[in-house]
Amino acid sequence: MNSTALLWLMVFLGLSLASLRRPIYAGLGHLMVFYASPVFWWFGGGLLTSLTMRWSLVAALILVVANFMTWADRPQFATSDRKFFWTLLAISVNAFFVNSFLANYPPESAQVFDILWKGCLATGLLYLTIRSQQDLELLLFGMVAGCGFVGYQVVLAGQGAMEGGRLEGIQFPGAQGSNGTAAVLSMGLVLAGYFVIAMRDRRFGIASLVFAPLILESILRCNSRGAYLGLITAGVTIVFMSRGKTRKRAITLCVLGMVAMLLLANDQNIWSRFGSIFADAEERDNSAAERLDYWEAGIKMIADYPLGSGGEATFTSPRGLEYIAHFNPNFRSVHNGPLDIAGGWGIQGLALLMSILAFACFSAWHTSKRYLVSGNETHAFLGSVLISVMVGQLVTCMFTSVLDGEWFLWLAACCLAYTRLHIASVDASTILQTEMSDLDPQDVEPSIVQ
Repeated sequence: MNSTALLWLMVFLGLSLASLRRPIYAGLGHLMVFYASPVFWWFGGGLLTSLTMRWSLVAALILVVANFMTWADRPQFATSDRKFFWTLLAISVNAFFVNSFLANYPPESAQVFDILWKGCLATGLLYLTIRSQQDLELLLFGMVAGCGFVGYQVVLAGQGAMEGGRLEGIQFPGAQGSNGTAAVLSMGLVLAGYFVIAMRDRRFGIASLVFAPLILESILRCNSRGAYLGLITAGVTIVFMSRGKTRKRAITLCVLGMVAMLLLANDQNIWSRFGSIFADAEERDNSAAERLDYWEAGIKMIADYPLGSGGEATFTSPRGLEYIAHFNPNFRSVHNGPLDIAGGWGIQGLALLMSILAFACFSAWHTSKRYLVSGNETHAFLGSVLISVMVGQLVTCMFTSVLDGEWFLWLAACCLAYTRLHIASVDASTILQTEMSDLDPQDVEPSIVQ
């Protein structure tokens, strides 16, 4: 048994026990299994995988227990919360029917469906663990720490392998390869920027400042065009939506990020792939040109089978292979999130997923505006960050099939929790003001009046 495995187990058990009093720690345990699953990392062999190969299930069960033990303190549901849970249920039910009756290649579809419905359930439980503003920020920092762990393993511990000038060999539940790794890490990089700018908790800010270079270096090694474009979009969004002092900080951080990228990106392959994003048809490399062929084939398949063909049907099913056989006779991904979802779970599946993401972003935007009106720029800035992360991930998923990744639902849950916590704070303030106004001045202690 190696020391890393023992440390992992001790931390996981510690978070599990702590969650019985404060359920957000169960959420951190869930993130821990996502970013550092023993199934995917070198330290998992031996003790951890001999105990179980289903650590995700264990983490989900702990989420259930933590919420059950603290059910009396659960958040009060608003209309937006009910919409969120009903939409999660609708996504799962739609996938169930497509998988059961329309799947062209059931073995592959069943595996993807299993990940999808469990991700929806875990997200719902994760949402219930967010009981305060501190819980929300702790969960977001957990994502940064998870990405920082990956960055440490890649940059300092030498994990992964460079193949064709790109980092391969890193896996997460629902994401693998250089594109999937870059998508997950790019989310952590933007959130790290938030903690550095806001510096509400100095510990989170300093740790994020340490993690950020490791995360950025790992993203550069992945050399993913989608991640580059997503980060640019997220940076523009966060500057555009910020106000007051936080906008100046956001601009400063974006400039520092660009400088860091210029210093770290010393591989010509990085600049070649980055430049190909904006190249015209004659200048595109083979990879970029071929990707358009796959997208066109995916659109044709969706037009022929609009209700879906099962999970990952474009193009890891016999039906999907028919649409690309004239230029590639092998199963492969469509490398486009929306086309992957629509081809797999139907146009209705894509509509349900996009509706929950759009609703969450609109909710966070509306709440951010309310914080600005009340003069709370820091809390308003958090809403801008959540939206920018979501926008960046949506841009990234246009270049890789990760739109069904669980972290998209995490971001939606964080946006809605952000709104719920603001509503709760306003209600509490209103109740306090009402109680104070109802007090008879004669009943107030002289010491209080003085």
